[in-house]
Amino acid sequence: VASHRFLGSFAKRSAQLRAYAPRPKIRVNRTSGETNAVFIVGSGRSGTTLLRRLLMENGDIYIPPETYVLGPTLQGAQKLRSCEWEDLVSYVAGRFEYEPEFYHFRIDSLRKFALEQRSLGTDRRSLECLLDGLYRHFGHEEGCDRAFWGDKTPYNTFFLPEISAVFPGAKFIGMQRDGCDVVVSYVKAGIYGDYEAAAHRWIESNILLERFREKNAHCLMLLRYEDLIAETDVHLDKVLAFTGIPKTRDSDNADAPQATLHDAHTLPHLKKSLAPVDATNSGKGVRILREEASEKLRDLMNPWLKKLGYEEI
Repeated sequence: VASHRFLGSFAKRSAQLRAYAPRPKIRVNRTSGETNAVFIVGSGRSGTTLLRRLLMENGDIYIPPETYVLGPTLQGAQKLRSCEWEDLVSYVAGRFEYEPEFYHFRIDSLRKFALEQRSLGTDRRSLECLLDGLYRHFGHEEGCDRAFWGDKTPYNTFFLPEISAVFPGAKFIGMQRDGCDVVVSYVKAGIYGDYEAAAHRWIESNILLERFREKNAHCLMLLRYEDLIAETDVHLDKVLAFTGIPKTRDSDNADAPQATLHDAHTLPHLKKSLAPVDATNSGKGVRILREEASEKLRDLMNPWLKKLGYEEI
């Protein structure tokens, strides 16, 4: 009896000691710099979905639907430095799977992915490896195992330093477009209820791109939407060269991207990105805003329109 009591007391005390003992820290910020990742950022309504389609049709890259949670997930992970690896895996998988728009991924559950990641060797237990595995899992489930993976969520523009810290080898394509066209498109799509709110989003996105470029010009390429639709092949080749994405246009994968752009097929505001490139509607926004814009909107947008080389209202 005494022996059983001793063993029970010893087990309880050992558990208490383990709870307070320093645990090996998850290498949240350990990076290899070798992840083949490309992030398409900038204001929404600037051609990010179009570029996503073009890259998948012409390059060895898979880009899933918009995630919305990558930035907040990176911020949250910084608070989990001392957690167990299994807990970090569950946290990341849960943030993605329980995002309301996750149904666009056409994946029932990330349980399989989480179980695989939990068994990773200690040398690969980092946030970079975990997220690299997640995006590659997305591609694999779609039958698109590509050399590169990407993300084209405009919301990521608000988390550029956090993304760059975890993926120091990543490349960023900053899409820019005439603010008048962006603002009119935002309101027409029902994403914003008025021109002023849409204008603030466009301006803030460009401020953040400019700020990020000051210290990261080597990994950020700015691309005008107007240039992309006017000379698509020329500027697409420039993007492929800058990012290092192999050009792989062939009969075997040319149709695959269309089959995986689930969100573009189902969300009305993205469907135009599936159509052939068309430059006829570019530049109409300034004419609309000259008739409908308030003086306040003109004062808000004109300095940035001028700065970026676009026609003022």
